[in-house]
Amino acid sequence: MPSGDVVIENASCFKGRILVHVHLYYHEMWSQLRNCLENLQGTHWDLCVTLVKHDTALEDKIKAFKPEVLMLTVLNRGFDVGPFLEALSHYDLSNYDFVLKLHSKRNVLPLTTVNGIVDVSGSRWRELLLSLVSSKDNFFKCINAFAQDPSLGMAGNYSLIQKVVKRGDFNSFVLRQASDLLKSLNLTPYPQESFYFVAGTMFMMRAEIAQKLKDLNLHCEDFEVPDRQKRDFDLAHVFEYLFGWLVSSLSNDEGVHYRIADPYTPRIKQQLDLRYWLSKHLYLKKMCRFIWRRTYCSKAQCIECRIFKLKIPFLSKFTGSKS
Repeated sequence: MPSGDVVIENASCFKGRILVHVHLYYHEMWSQLRNCLENLQGTHWDLCVTLVKHDTALEDKIKAFKPEVLMLTVLNRGFDVGPFLEALSHYDLSNYDFVLKLHSKRNVLPLTTVNGIVDVSGSRWRELLLSLVSSKDNFFKCINAFAQDPSLGMAGNYSLIQKVVKRGDFNSFVLRQASDLLKSLNLTPYPQESFYFVAGTMFMMRAEIAQKLKDLNLHCEDFEVPDRQKRDFDLAHVFEYLFGWLVSSLSNDEGVHYRIADPYTPRIKQQLDLRYWLSKHLYLKKMCRFIWRRTYCSKAQCIECRIFKLKIPFLSKFTGSKS
């Protein structure tokens, strides 16, 4: 059992095994991910690590940490999504309660936001995504929440659980593609045009939901080579939305549609997070961004401030860095 007060409640509902997939594109991030995986001690879990190129020294470190790890070298296609589906194809998911999906997300530019409001600059996006396993307490709160709440289908950080609606070329593209994938599984998309997903694709989900992804029978070669020039109009970003839509399109044994939630961040903190609240209200968000907005200019390497869209030079800040 884990140390401290953490216990698995309703343990009779827990088969005792978790499948963990880590896509390690950025090899230097193994140390941070390993520290997170150490918080799984106290459960039975299997590890699959995917790389896009061999690194003998790194592979030895991973095997020293988890000797029975399955190491796969995969094509550099589909960002972290293609390797995830590749990993699922190697396992009988009926042997697992949950699937935990992690990857080595890089730092992003200053003032990068999710949905135009939630600040995920620098390493913050990765840290938010990893928060469900960044402490033993958070991880076991997730396990207990799944055991106690039969409607919980996916767990992730609340500030990254975003609502998507059919608006704009990109959303229309991914919703159309995701809807076709759901229908290929004989599932009716639910809700029809407005649902939630985890921005950044790190989460824990019930294994029976992951089985539906496996049923698509897709592998790395079915995805495109990463190309930022396409502005995310690719299959991997369709899946970022599909993961969430799949959750709410499936029902538990009681006929209740599954949902996505953050079971480890205190409820009061979630309710008092103004940025997150604004990110879910389109017109309020647009109004706030019209009145006051900061943007990062990579060419000038500075943060520009605008009031009513007018640039305020003396409030601009030189960063001297592009990352």
